Amino acid sequence: NMTYDYLDESGNLSDENYFFCVGLTFSNKKIEREFEHIIKRSKMNLKMTKGKFISEMKFNNSSDSLRRYILRKINELDIQIIAAIIDKEGRRIKDSISNYSLAISQAVTEMKNKSGLILIIDKKYTNSSQILEFQTIFRNRQSSLLFELRDSKSNYGLQAADFIVGSINYKYNRKNTSYFSIIKDKFISEKVYKWTKIKKKDIERA
Repeated sequence: NMTYDYLDESGNLSDENYFFCVGLTFSNKKIEREFEHIIKRSKMNLKMTKGKFISEMKFNNSSDSLRRYILRKINELDIQIIAAIIDKEGRRIKDSISNYSLAISQAVTEMKNKSGLILIIDKKYTNSSQILEFQTIFRNRQSSLLFELRDSKSNYGLQAADFIVGSINYKYNRKNTSYFSIIKDKFISEKVYKWTKIKKKDIERA
């Protein structure tokens, strides 16, 4: 039975936030359908109550009540979450393909069992040469892992993962745990890593 692992991040390395947050959400085909159900129902509610049609559900564009609704529904599912929080140590880090790949790799290192698993990564890059460069760098760091790049607009698992990582971001960058606390029991790992240490280790590995 194939496991799908959705990877999404909040913010980017070069913004003014102190922390760059990455979330990994483990699911399967059955849960993927549940994600679809949650997102579609939320879209329908928005259309009926506000007259809004939204192509993609995003944590940042959603109201407080909608964020809570979606997170409560996610909390009912049989999922596990890994959070990797990169402490930028007051820096604005260049948001290069290599640095981005290194940051998200940190979350993947916490995965205990990678067999029978496909990692679904939100497609950050649209330019074909950038996509190829990312795939090459990431595969070099995670050679044993199957992964696919998907557009979150058409992927309900990634849209659900956006709400999960949004709650992590609120906890670390806004010191607000009200969203995180809804799904806190689903976390199997939640670690903070210092960017300088990750970078140093990567240079030594190369």
